[in-house]
Amino acid sequence: MKVFFCLIFIPIAAFAYSRTLDFNEAIPCAINLGPDVVVCTNAQFTLNPLPLPNGNYTWTGSPGLSCYDCPSPKVSGLGPGVYTYIARVSGPSCTEASDTLHITVINGAAPQYVISPNREICLGDSVELGGPVVDGTFYNWYSVPPGFASNKANPKDKPPVPTLYYLSASNSTCPLPALDSVRVIPMALSLSVTPSDTVKLCRGNSRTFQAMVAPTGQPIEWTPPTGLQINASGTVAIASPWVSTLYTVTARLGGCSRSRQIFVAVDSLPEHLEILPADTAICVGDSIALTSPIAIFHPADYPDMTFKWSPLTGALRPDTVFEMVVRPSQPTIYRRITRNKSGVCTDTATVIVRLTPKPQ
Repeated sequence: MKVFFCLIFIPIAAFAYSRTLDFNEAIPCAINLGPDVVVCTNAQFTLNPLPLPNGNYTWTGSPGLSCYDCPSPKVSGLGPGVYTYIARVSGPSCTEASDTLHITVINGAAPQYVISPNREICLGDSVELGGPVVDGTFYNWYSVPPGFASNKANPKDKPPVPTLYYLSASNSTCPLPALDSVRVIPMALSLSVTPSDTVKLCRGNSRTFQAMVAPTGQPIEWTPPTGLQINASGTVAIASPWVSTLYTVTARLGGCSRSRQIFVAVDSLPEHLEILPADTAICVGDSIALTSPIAIFHPADYPDMTFKWSPLTGALRPDTVFEMVVRPSQPTIYRRITRNKSGVCTDTATVIVRLTPKPQ
């Protein structure tokens, strides 16, 4: 019985000890450069197109890489021969790991082509994947996830999810196609501004705008900043420009940016439109001119001003003139409303005209 329990106890203890070591042991970083490749001279393509996020990469080996401390270097300018590249990666949650890739270059001019760099776009936008046509090159595009195919030099697509586009380019001088890829990540970003249309302001007044962005917390930029008071998050702006201004509101998420434009039309009236003489008295049967101190502004600077007088009791001129002449038969309060044609600015001035008997 003792032997039996001893035999049972030892494997259990060993198993528990082994599991403890596995649990605490760091995991090597994932890296796979793919199978060795054979290409023609002057081939151009990208190594490690899907790098480990937050990975720290170093490359050693043969020349021909665009960089040796980046995740995805480009290979170019290789002549006939065999080239070896070793990639090492480490990360905050994994230990260093490495992989080796051998590239064999044979005689024959590799197909030439243009391909877009990896990029982020706004969800719903189209993206160009290639570039100008190269004579003698044949193109074959496909995607992962599947659903896209094209034989154009610069096809367009509107990916709904992160997509890796592969290009197989071939020509008549190289027996092997050139393979390359580009990764496109659509970003969901929306931006709206209230009010969203043209806003009219009389000079000296202000208007509050509310910007809403989803997902929330993305930076919002207003340009130009002239005449704006903006809160720290950029979601609220109070506009009081001195002149008409076109404002642009922009939100960004990665490589995606959304913009909205608001035009603030600013109008104005002269500062002093009080009626002179001020409240006054005239003799019965006399007339008086009611006007404003026109010397402080030039009428040509305000060609769109309109006037409306009321009441018309005793008026000797039309109700649309700047200066009114009246001969009231009883004490009267006259009112002149001044507007610009846009209707943004309004000024109301009043005056009381009293009557006194003529002296005998």
